[in-house]
Amino acid sequence: MWARGVRLGVAALCVFVGGVRGDGGVPAEAPADLALTPENTAWADALSHYAWGVLRQSEDASTFDEVQTQFVAALRLAPGSRALLQQAVAGWLVKGDFEALLGTVRPLADGNPEVAHLQLMVALATQAKGQPDEALAFLEAAFARQHRKAPELLRELVAMHWRQKRYDDVAGVLHRSRNQPGIKGSFSHAYASALYHHSLSARPEGVDVSERQAARHRRLALEQATKAAQRIGLDSEAKDIDSLFEVFADCEEWEQALAFLRAAAVEYPDLDDAIGMQQAICLRELGRDDEALERLDQIATRADPDPTLYAELGRQFIQLHEPERAAMSFTRALFLAPASERLRVTLGFVWLQLDKPQRALALLRPIRSPSPAARLLTAKAYHALRQWTDALDTLAEAETAARAAGDDEFFNVDLYLTYASIHVDAGDIDQAVEAAERAVHLEPDNPVAANFLGYVLADGNRRLDEAERLIAAAVAQDPENEAYLDSLAWVHFRQGRYAEAMAEIAHALRAGGDEPDPVILDHAGDIFSAGNCPLLASYYWWSAIQRGAANADLIRQKLRGPPFPAE
Repeated sequence: MWARGVRLGVAALCVFVGGVRGDGGVPAEAPADLALTPENTAWADALSHYAWGVLRQSEDASTFDEVQTQFVAALRLAPGSRALLQQAVAGWLVKGDFEALLGTVRPLADGNPEVAHLQLMVALATQAKGQPDEALAFLEAAFARQHRKAPELLRELVAMHWRQKRYDDVAGVLHRSRNQPGIKGSFSHAYASALYHHSLSARPEGVDVSERQAARHRRLALEQATKAAQRIGLDSEAKDIDSLFEVFADCEEWEQALAFLRAAAVEYPDLDDAIGMQQAICLRELGRDDEALERLDQIATRADPDPTLYAELGRQFIQLHEPERAAMSFTRALFLAPASERLRVTLGFVWLQLDKPQRALALLRPIRSPSPAARLLTAKAYHALRQWTDALDTLAEAETAARAAGDDEFFNVDLYLTYASIHVDAGDIDQAVEAAERAVHLEPDNPVAANFLGYVLADGNRRLDEAERLIAAAVAQDPENEAYLDSLAWVHFRQGRYAEAMAEIAHALRAGGDEPDPVILDHAGDIFSAGNCPLLASYYWWSAIQRGAANADLIRQKLRGPPFPAE
């Protein structure tokens, strides 16, 4: 009944727009009393052919050629219609039959040189055939025939030159067309110029761009992006928003980006959620976290069920240090896409951040053939549960899986520091040092790896000069990092340099803010005790206990008696 109703409705449309012949062929001529202009008649006949094509498409017995005949007839009668062009070529695009497409569209393009979308379709189809030079030559000629005043041809011409690495030609096209009617003051020219300069500012491989030139391109990219943002809605497309936002973001012009996104949201209300995500990024970068969270919550409240959207919300919440909200968003995404291992792994890491390793393990168990990344997460969860053997065994399985898959990138600093952390907690310091050394060997300038190895050496009273050098290198890269400052104080404590150690541990405590780490507080107690400051030592030891130090019993043994009332 449903299909029959559709067919009757389409048949009625055929009668309305052009009349129906008994044989279902070409529509009858329009009645004379309508007094239609030739253009009106052609358009009505085009719609009739289109309606017949839709009807044929809904009939199971119709062939591809029968449907295509009607759509092509419609396009020939109304070559200026983008919608009819899209309908006429859709079948050929699906089949990859670019010869048939060009056989129909090329004559129409030649006969209608003023119709930009026909010229563009010929160029794109020629390129899809594997003939980029011919496509470029055709598009250049088409652009010239239109006296360089068709914005959509300009954009694709710039893109084709860029894909073929003809960077000087890109500059030439933009320069020659900048004052042409239809191009001057257009969104497209400013947009294409912004992307051109933005790409060169990144100094792409194979392009001779000095640092000074890159800085100039960066300035020009921002200048042109600003012009394009002011012209949003003139000849822009929805897909342009992401590219322009990237220019503003790379230039760290967050206020300008925010203003641009507000204007874009007015022009493209259907993209409100995607634009809202970008607005949240701007607000976060501007230090307006509360507003960013409010914007994300608005999206989360009204969002249609879309796993991609929920996953992006989760990533944004992580950036805003809101793991609970991130977990909720990723959980929604996983509910809609339960087969996604990537979502399971991402959510699993969030649960680990929330100190819920059991939930992370529960997420990973349904995966039949876990990837190396999933196995690595499993090992981290076992580590959090203090199941050292299971953690190390799972890491070994992850390495085996990565080698079998040829995944060389898996063998990175994170892998070896995970090994080292497990060995430290399991009390196997020799193995911990060996794993940390592999991490430092991979990335000698990585401050996390350098600090880790330096601290393990210092804590074990080993190779103290080397430990100091490693930790000092980490501090040099991040002078206000409380963990690195604590490590530096600790190695100086091990070396008997108590005055330096006390100054550095005080710096670490200041860097930690109002909620210092209990490990640092414990170290402060040891250091001030060695520096002959027993009251300060007792205060910091007791503070470590109050902050939930894991080794509270050991700390109590250091205390001769708490300076404050007992718990």
